[in-house]
Amino acid sequence: MKSMVYDVAVIGGGPAGVTAAVTAARLGADTLLVERFGDLGGAGLQGFHPYLCGLYRNAPDTPFDLLNRGLTEEFLRRLTRESDADGRQRVGRVEVHAMRTSIYQRVLRCLASEQRGLRVALLTGFTALEMAGSRIESLRLAGVGEGCVKAAMVIDATGDGEVLRQCGAGCEPKSGERQLAGYCLRVIDIDDSERMAPIRANYCVRRATQDGRLPTELRYTTFTLSRDGEGGILKLSLRAEPAVPRDDQRARTLGDKVLELLRRETEEFANASVVDRSPRMLHRSGTSLRGIYRINQNDVLRGRHFENGCVRAAWPIEFWDPVAGPALKYLNPGAWYAIPADCLRSECVTNLYAAGRCISATGRALASVRVIGTCLALGEVAAKIAIAAYRNMEKSNACTVS
Repeated sequence: MKSMVYDVAVIGGGPAGVTAAVTAARLGADTLLVERFGDLGGAGLQGFHPYLCGLYRNAPDTPFDLLNRGLTEEFLRRLTRESDADGRQRVGRVEVHAMRTSIYQRVLRCLASEQRGLRVALLTGFTALEMAGSRIESLRLAGVGEGCVKAAMVIDATGDGEVLRQCGAGCEPKSGERQLAGYCLRVIDIDDSERMAPIRANYCVRRATQDGRLPTELRYTTFTLSRDGEGGILKLSLRAEPAVPRDDQRARTLGDKVLELLRRETEEFANASVVDRSPRMLHRSGTSLRGIYRINQNDVLRGRHFENGCVRAAWPIEFWDPVAGPALKYLNPGAWYAIPADCLRSECVTNLYAAGRCISATGRALASVRVIGTCLALGEVAAKIAIAAYRNMEKSNACTVS
């Protein structure tokens, strides 16, 4: 295996991974971004998300007040410039930004490809690591970018905490904090002339789970029409354990069963076909960092501001309970909470940081943190913290040598 040396290695090419890698490179670090799938975007791309959530403060008096500036604002400007309409929308009590996943994907790709000092390794998976005391010494990669990577600083932006688990720096969610996972199919050739396809699809699946023809976990399956009129998204909600490969095949099988049921029992779906699907089960909960501080539900709902707060967030706690289904707990209108920098630092591995969905947070807090808007900001801040630590380390080493 070839050996590669970088200042910073970012594992995971979702929104947090891209902003972390771009920020590190802009700060002068020789940076590697590793993504096991064929393009950047993470769950937002693979789940065909129609909205960017977590960007705005949800304040009635100052609508669409952006919570975080910097690279998040730059990303949003690029997204808006390439879109054909103003994506800002209010949905119920929250403000969101409508998007096409193709444009979302393209903006992330451009941010990474245009950045000097950043190498992107797609179709490359992280498989193992070696420790030297309390530091990550090297990372083993497999796939197109196969090799052994040595990096002074490592940022886990995988969402599922792949690096955290390997080096013993992660926490598994408690049984009561594990959420339903998602799996999506993009479906076309829907007859929606009566504008009833979503209602009939949801009712048909729910009835099949009640009479035993489908597993009960599928009762929260939904179908939503695409804004462009080309079919829609069938979203399954499934019980799952993090990082269990067979769960991906199970999700695929259940997706096919649901669509076959709809073809058989509804006129709207009689000729439906799948044009795209999630490449994997999309977890809403998983391994999180054992950080210096662990943000919790009270911090979120009370809108707590920390002295070392580095990212602002205001999305409600959107918890997908395996039994009770999805439920929302809101902050007060216009309120926001701060995520402290200590949620991004490992308490036991000196050169490890987390960004995005695997930061140090309880399962209930994570149900607010995990949205794309917050993850964009977390990636940028994680890189700044890591680079500051790296420069302090270099200064310390220089003083020791002299």
